[in-house]
Amino acid sequence: MSMPLKSRLKRWANRRLRQPYYRAFSAKTIRSNLNRPIVSFTFDDYPQSAWTVAGRILNDHDVHGTYYTALGLMDQTSRIGKLYTRDDLLATHDDGHEIACHTYSHPNLRRTPVRNCVDDIEKNLAELRRLVPNGSLQNFSYPSGSISIGNKRALTPRFDTLRGVEDGINTGVIHLNLLRARRIYDADGSAETDRIWVDQNAARCGWLIFYTHDVCDEPSDVGCTPRRFETAVRAALESSAEVLTVAEAYQRLTGKS
Repeated sequence: MSMPLKSRLKRWANRRLRQPYYRAFSAKTIRSNLNRPIVSFTFDDYPQSAWTVAGRILNDHDVHGTYYTALGLMDQTSRIGKLYTRDDLLATHDDGHEIACHTYSHPNLRRTPVRNCVDDIEKNLAELRRLVPNGSLQNFSYPSGSISIGNKRALTPRFDTLRGVEDGINTGVIHLNLLRARRIYDADGSAETDRIWVDQNAARCGWLIFYTHDVCDEPSDVGCTPRRFETAVRAALESSAEVLTVAEAYQRLTGKS
């Protein structure tokens, strides 16, 4: 039996509230020198609709997204709908979108021993290289926002960035191994909420990372409708921001582009 929506949202909120605690340990920081704000659109777990629906919207606007992918979930179906296939993965990569890391089996990293966590991520990278020979996993998001200090410390050298689920805009001193982000969930917030975040990001010349899961007409509690997603993309493009993948945004921050 699936967990009631209220209970799932409560569990998500508890994880989010713990993230400031983890921010203080093993921090990897950089001071922002952006002269133009950035907005990134990211997807966790890679439901198929994130590609077939949201990917089309991004392509129509000539921008790219970041797909945090756990290869162990490929071809499965979950409460967020059908997940991606190998063909989806290849098409996403070939169209210039970023394939990023979300572990292999999507474990709770707060409860997973460091060695097991590292092995799981190495398995994800090996599987990606088998499917996409020139693929790489430069960036990471914590599955369901779950973190432990040990795993944060172990993963920091392996990735350019690690993204959490704590609400916020990345500006000033940016924690690259616990990036702030903002959800686009129809169960929480609205298109107007998204626009407010975009406007605040523009005013602060920051880096705003949106995240969601499925994008469909009847989304899960961690997804949104195509209309809301496209409205957020339009709002970002109509602001002074660049719309970049996480990898591209990191390059801007570090001057490696």
